[in-house]
Amino acid sequence: MGKLKVGFRGAVATVVFLFLAVAAEAAEPSYTAVVDAGSGGTRLYLFKVMPGPYPTNELLLSKQSDDAPDTPYEEDDGIDNYACFTGDDPAAQAFYATANVNPYVMDALWSAVNERIKTVSPTITSADVVVKVFATAGMRTAVENCGQAAADNLFSVIKSGMTAAGLTNPANEARIIDGATEEGLWSFINANDEYANAFGRPNHPKPPEAPVGVLEVGGSSVQIVYPYTPTSPGPNDVQIQINNRVFKVHAQS
Repeated sequence: MGKLKVGFRGAVATVVFLFLAVAAEAAEPSYTAVVDAGSGGTRLYLFKVMPGPYPTNELLLSKQSDDAPDTPYEEDDGIDNYACFTGDDPAAQAFYATANVNPYVMDALWSAVNERIKTVSPTITSADVVVKVFATAGMRTAVENCGQAAADNLFSVIKSGMTAAGLTNPANEARIIDGATEEGLWSFINANDEYANAFGRPNHPKPPEAPVGVLEVGGSSVQIVYPYTPTSPGPNDVQIQINNRVFKVHAQS
């Protein structure tokens, strides 16, 4: 199989890609903010999605959130530390208290979205923006170390911060994504759409090619996804259909 190495950051646009069917039903553009909450930092991407037979998206904003300034802690720490900090330093424990995830990490992202949409025409409100906070391997590890309740509490705090910032769209969510069938699969779709035009995107500079396998390497996990036809489907086999093209892949984290 061929291999492409792509990061989860490169797959963020694919999250929007997967919501395109909904966007295509709308008469006006839709706006989606995707937060890549990885173990090595928290980044937000705001997209304008244009409806059509093969909808397109435009990146309006890219924003990385750093931790509070003038502290001894790493600026690229992920939100998993705020779920449950496992160190024994009392100062660090206080710094990474769950309540601090909003003022130290998330609030700057919400402010950036609210400032950017002021320039959008036709005018939209914060409630018109769909926000997807997708946590990856760092939070999966946090659940293993501290339990699901700690993760659920963190996401509740993050959602309350969204609401306080006016981001109240009912489709908003904050959760942990699956390493294989979401994180890895989105990377596979993004890479093959961009580099191989495997899904036959109109006006693409390349003619359609057969899909290639992807090795997605993140800060705390590795995903491998490649096309194949199994003799008997297993738990890591997924069938996807995009733009009237059907593929069977093996997706494992």
